[in-house]
Amino acid sequence: EDALLIGKVILIFSFNELNLRRVVEILCAKGFLQLKKKFETSELVEAVKEGIAKAFPSDDQLSDDLAKLDEIEFKRPFRNMFAHWAAKRLEETDSIIFMTKDSQDEKAVHGLNTVNTYGITFSVMMIEDIRGLLNNIVNYGEWLALRMPKWYLARGGDP
Repeated sequence: EDALLIGKVILIFSFNELNLRRVVEILCAKGFLQLKKKFETSELVEAVKEGIAKAFPSDDQLSDDLAKLDEIEFKRPFRNMFAHWAAKRLEETDSIIFMTKDSQDEKAVHGLNTVNTYGITFSVMMIEDIRGLLNNIVNYGEWLALRMPKWYLARGGDP
């Protein structure tokens, strides 16, 4: 059950990344973003925000769109933790401990670099909080999936 819950979170984040990349592609093709060889995952939300602000400066939904994109980015470190850290249910609790020895993973999630030779870093999350995170990111993922075609069509479809 825990693995399924963690897997669902990772899957939804993966779809969000896919759809962000699709929006970046549309915005580049329409000339609202400068095409790069590859946008890093950490650059996607800012690129989409920049592109839709240029493409739809007077859209009544722009501020809401930007806030939702910020929320997606704010939650992205959880995806890194769920996908790259070891996870185990703490016995007799409703919580999961996530552990890593990788200082880059620690920095991506916590913004810290404290893992030393014999140490690990860890985070503990309550199962109910993970379910809440899942429900939240599902809602933002659905919003992004539905908003993307509207952005595409609003600029005349194919480039």
